[in-house]
Amino acid sequence: MEKFTGKEQELIKYIQNDLSHDHRPFLKIAEKLGWTEDEVLNLIREWLDQGIIKRFSALVKHQNLGFKGNAMVAWSVPSSDVEKIGKQMARYPFISHCYERPTRSYWPYNLYTMFHALDRKQAELLVQKVAKNTGVEEYRILHTVKEWKKKSMEYV
Repeated sequence: MEKFTGKEQELIKYIQNDLSHDHRPFLKIAEKLGWTEDEVLNLIREWLDQGIIKRFSALVKHQNLGFKGNAMVAWSVPSSDVEKIGKQMARYPFISHCYERPTRSYWPYNLYTMFHALDRKQAELLVQKVAKNTGVEEYRILHTVKEWKKKSMEYV
């Protein structure tokens, strides 16, 4: 961590963890550091621009919102259609993740989506709807059994 000053390391400690559910979480961090909110935001923007921070995102605990029928769906999509089909699938509000992965001889699925539904039956109906609308017939539904980890990386 030689690259960062002590104060910058303190900022990293705050932003690597959950932000407060406050309207202005960076103001709270700034107050704890003795900085202004603009100083905090400007440094974060600078780190994003430099690629020091790759992305800034939120994790929503969907189970706490009542979504108990969560499932990863693995789709077998012709390579030439992956981008088009992926964009179609990503537009659905009940799909939070959509990404491509290489196939294997034993696993022909190359497009993955994460569905969030109130229960398992609703998830299966939503998957059938997406399959029908996209014309993708070959897929596997991998229902969530237990969530093992949902924690930010800790660098400092």
